[in-house]
Amino acid sequence: MQKLIEVASEGNQPNIKSAPVTIIIAYDLKYYQHIHLLAPHMDVSKVENQSEKERDKFARELSWLQAGYILIAARMLGIDCGPMNGFNKTLTDEVFYSGTSWRSNILINLGYGDHKTLRPRAPRIDFEDACQIL
Repeated sequence: MQKLIEVASEGNQPNIKSAPVTIIIAYDLKYYQHIHLLAPHMDVSKVENQSEKERDKFARELSWLQAGYILIAARMLGIDCGPMNGFNKTLTDEVFYSGTSWRSNILINLGYGDHKTLRPRAPRIDFEDACQIL
C-alpha cells in the first residue's frame, strides 16, 4: 500500500491511506493475444497490424468500461467507491508492472466510508443538457 501512496498525488494520498482496499485498473497492451479466445469471430491479424498507439488507445478505453462495471457492482453491494485519476501512471507502471505489457489507468478506493464525514453527492447535469438523442 505504501508504494501506491507514494505514486498518488498529494491530495489523493490521504484517501488511499484511509481506504481498506485500493485497486489499480490496468490494461494489457498485448490484449490482442487473447482475442481468439474472447472474440473468436474477430480477425486477430487486423488488431496485430495496428500500431502500438492504436492498441493502447483501444485497451485504455476498454479499461474505463471495466472500471465502470466494478463501480456499479461495488455500489450494488453497498460498498463506497472513490475513483481517482490523480496519480503518476509512469511511476505506477514502473513499481507494479515493470517488465510487463500492462499499463495503469485509474485507481479505485473501496470500503465503507464514514457517512458523517463523506461529502454529499454532487449535483448532476440534467439529461437534456448532457445528452442528445439523434
